[in-house]
Amino acid sequence: MQESHFERLIRENEADLQRIRSTYFPLISEGLITGYNLHLAPPPKVDSTALIYSHSDLKPDDQHFQELKDLFRRAGIPLDKRILINSRLVGRSSVCEREATYLTNPDWKTSDRYKYFARNGRELRPEETKIREDPVIKEGLEYDIFLKVTSETELRKLIDLFKTRASKFKLDRYGKIIIEEDPLSNDLAIFGAWEIPLLTYLSSNNKKPRNLRDFMGVNQIEVSDKLGASEVNLSTLVKSKTTELKRKLDRRGIKFNICKRYALRTFVDDYIDAIK
Repeated sequence: MQESHFERLIRENEADLQRIRSTYFPLISEGLITGYNLHLAPPPKVDSTALIYSHSDLKPDDQHFQELKDLFRRAGIPLDKRILINSRLVGRSSVCEREATYLTNPDWKTSDRYKYFARNGRELRPEETKIREDPVIKEGLEYDIFLKVTSETELRKLIDLFKTRASKFKLDRYGKIIIEEDPLSNDLAIFGAWEIPLLTYLSSNNKKPRNLRDFMGVNQIEVSDKLGASEVNLSTLVKSKTTELKRKLDRRGIKFNICKRYALRTFVDDYIDAIK
């Protein structure tokens, strides 16, 4: 598959990536953030509500994407109708590239498509991560699907679709993994499903619908940066450590914006606010 402009930008600007790492890896090491994303441009603007699904395998020929695409086709929302005008989402969906950098759990699979780092910034070989008991930092190209949602009923339907088909484990009504002696496996999961679907949503009125008890509010911190001559948007999600992170960024003279987002409850409780 032909290299995209964003992939080339990442490949050709290692010095800028290293500068960004030297700024934000210490925040990961201190437990203030679990990672960050780089987008070539700000995410698509929406007039109402958008559900965002993040995953590593959303290229057109990826099996995970193909099975997801089939699910949405049967749900009446074809993912191949993607229309963006001046960064505004006017169609039903859009797939965007992102350079994702985040802490891993020791039992997560490794891949040669990613770079791995110790918290102090030292790069690791993938095989080194298998003998470490502590989380390491993972960096590589991943994707976001932005789904424009037209009603609370449709939003609930889409979230339930992701929870029942794009989750390795079964999730309850509050978005938590169902555990008996061990986490319950989900026999309906499509190929390549992560432990839980990484779902967030945004609304123009910054309000959470009543039927979203499995989501909770988080803050998305956004910073403008550069890779070469191109503008990029760096973002990270935080909850309980928002005040401390804001104070740290202010001390370093880093200008930032804060946007209200909502994320699946287990992602917030068991990842964003759990990793020290």
